[in-house]
Amino acid sequence: MKKFYFLPALLVIISVTLVLQSCKDEDEGPQVPRTELYVIDIGNFDKGPWKIIRYNEEGGDPKTVIGAGLSWPQDIIFLEDRGEMLVSNFITGLIQRYDIETFEQKANFATGIGSPTRMKIRDGLLYVVLWQGNGKVRRYQLDGTFVDEFTSIGVNNSIGLDWDADGNLYVSSYNNGADGFVRKFDPDGKDLGNFIDSNLNGPTNIWFNASGHLLVNDFVGGAIREFDADGNFVRNAVNGLSQVEGVDFMENGNVLIGNGGTGTIKMYTPDLTFIKDVVPSKSGGLVRPNGVIVRNVK
Repeated sequence: MKKFYFLPALLVIISVTLVLQSCKDEDEGPQVPRTELYVIDIGNFDKGPWKIIRYNEEGGDPKTVIGAGLSWPQDIIFLEDRGEMLVSNFITGLIQRYDIETFEQKANFATGIGSPTRMKIRDGLLYVVLWQGNGKVRRYQLDGTFVDEFTSIGVNNSIGLDWDADGNLYVSSYNNGADGFVRKFDPDGKDLGNFIDSNLNGPTNIWFNASGHLLVNDFVGGAIREFDADGNFVRNAVNGLSQVEGVDFMENGNVLIGNGGTGTIKMYTPDLTFIKDVVPSKSGGLVRPNGVIVRNVK
């Protein structure tokens, strides 16, 4: 009678293989819906060190996902359908492309740009504002193909953009940290002049709230300033900030704000009532955030 001594060993091999494959699957892709917070850390501004830190929804479990190859990064866009993450870089004039899960660098999305800062997607195109060069808003297809210079004139030191309910585009100018302003363009990119030219020092990010008011992060002024639909100053919605830059929104409408002076990410209600520091000071080695991006993985 033959004895099949090899069967137990074979079963062990199969079991180990299945376990390893399960671990591999967990590492290679999302298994359950989750929310992640990505924070751009610019360290000592143009001197770095620069990195991108990922946190969980509660601001915990920090992990530096990109710690090399950056050059004063400014913004992140996730292209979920393409499995890509885009990062704009101030010094090198690049928009880099990374694998969305492994964070391995791929071919550049765009090159030779005059210090790209903020980016947003609208109507299936990527809009990019520039700090240097001619200052015109550039548009790209999501595969990196250049489309056009959208705006009729340039805005110097551009560092924020958003649209109102009528499709008009607004671009903020830091303007060297003195007398910053917000420019308005119609839906076709035609210049409509300054929308805001007072009560601002060094604006960065801008966004419209549910009431149609424009909110402006004032990096130099240390406040979030609110303006009505005609560009009139309403109030300082938030005071007491330091080097305020970076904004994004949770699915429930709560607002995340980067506060560079304290190395924190602050959370507010939609009406900008303070809730908490969702990323506490210096958590995960964070030095100076200039961008916070929410990624909702479905």
